[in-house]
Amino acid sequence: MVNITIIGATGAVGEEMISIINERDINIDKIELLASKRSVGKKYIIKDKEYFVDEYKPENILEKSYVLLATSSELSKLIVPVAMDKNCFIIDNSSAFRNCSGIPLVIPEINSKLLNKYTKLIANPNCSTIIMAIVVNKLLKLANIKRIVVTTMQSASGAGKEAMNELKHQAHEYVANKKLTHKIFKQQYLWNVFPHNSEIDKGIGYNYEEIKMIKETNKIFGDKVKSISPTCTRVPTLRTHTEILNVTFEESKEIFIRQVIDILQTSDDIEFCDDYCDAIMASGKDKVYVSRIRSDPTQSNTFNIHICGDQLRKGAALNAVQIMEAFLRKN
Repeated sequence: MVNITIIGATGAVGEEMISIINERDINIDKIELLASKRSVGKKYIIKDKEYFVDEYKPENILEKSYVLLATSSELSKLIVPVAMDKNCFIIDNSSAFRNCSGIPLVIPEINSKLLNKYTKLIANPNCSTIIMAIVVNKLLKLANIKRIVVTTMQSASGAGKEAMNELKHQAHEYVANKKLTHKIFKQQYLWNVFPHNSEIDKGIGYNYEEIKMIKETNKIFGDKVKSISPTCTRVPTLRTHTEILNVTFEESKEIFIRQVIDILQTSDDIEFCDDYCDAIMASGKDKVYVSRIRSDPTQSNTFNIHICGDQLRKGAALNAVQIMEAFLRKN
């Protein structure tokens, strides 16, 4: 029997955590749903019982519970010390601790060995990193990777529930022949594609989403992936990210396209599609969808791969719940 505290329970990721916990075989003793004051009293059904959202206050965190954080980085930094004082095991979905030395950055299919009874804080990787890493981890069974060039097409869910609502609202405005309004993004989202809305590092020209992918991939795989060059964009889909990978293996071993197909086709956490995959196919699913594997004619040992993954599930909430499950199995 476990105690669980979800903080940020009424946001897009928090609600997905609740949905996933409902689906899975987790034996719950107590669960506390916390959010901001405006969400107090909202009702959720979990394992056939009614639960009501309470306001986040330090005293409302359950002692010795599994704390799932679906909050901003700033709020996570305030909550973590409080939860640690209550002897909790904390899984943080924000970027606050991902690159901190000594704090594991975990995708259970890849590095659950980092979990042990002395670990009190685990960082959940960025959604784009997780979706790509699931595929990269399988490719590394063939050989180390010299270089990855990745272009992401990221959904509204990555910016939260209000961003999803803004996209829906613009669709209604468009049908009603009204002027499209926007608050979350600087520009119109419907019918548009633009660079990821995170801040740009003026020194290097990369936005922080791209920097996250570089740093987190390095932390997860180390020298097995020599370099990564990302370009991150926003596209007007609701909840699934699409990524186009150009992967170059190290020259020490010649890799053939049949090997790449075979290793991805036989992976339990990948849905291999002979023809194509798209965002709608992957939406609401736990696996990462893979299709369109092609040899790059411009350089040897290089392959193009089209992948899709639900940002709210494997890209965020599911990965966090799987970390909790992996820790429970170990302890």
